Formats: sequence, C-alpha cells, structure tokens
Amino acid sequence: MPLTPLQEYFINWLRVYENVYETLYGGYYPILTERVVENNLFLDAYFVWLREKKKSETKKQHDMDLKSKYQKDLKGTPSNMEVTVFEPKEE
Repeated sequence: MPLTPLQEYFINWLRVYENVYETLYGGYYPILTERVVENNLFLDAYFVWLREKKKSETKKQHDMDLKSKYQKDLKGTPSNMEVTVFEPKEE
C-alpha cells in the first residue's frame, strides 16, 4: 500500500534519528554526546557541524584529485605536453 506524504516524512525523520544514535553509540564523532542528543538546539548545531565537515572533506578530496591529476600530467615528457608561449607585444 503506498505511503502518505506524512508517513514518508515520519519515516525520513526516523532514519535521521537512527543515524544519530548509531553515530552516538559507534563513537564516530566525540562531539556527539547524550547531552547533544537530548537538547534540540545542540542537535541542530551538530547537524550544521556535520554538513560543514562533509563539505570540507568533499572539497579536500576534490583538491587532492586535481593535484594528483596535474602531478601525473607533469610527469609526462615535454613533447606530450601542450605549451603556450606568450610573446610581448611590439608597440
């Protein structure tokens, strides 16, 4: 039987809290404690912190991927690399 939008919303929040408690008892982040889970303001702050942490990790991974790509390009022989020469304009 299809779920109503309200039921889907409720299940979504159950998944969020399931994830919070798994993280809490798994000890993945020391910042997440029982006190944080019990206080809605602290829990909201934790969600913001987690989002920013994930953004930072994603950016760091992207930067490392770019660095790795460019280092691989620089290891090639000069004949395989594109070179652009800028000549000064004569006035």
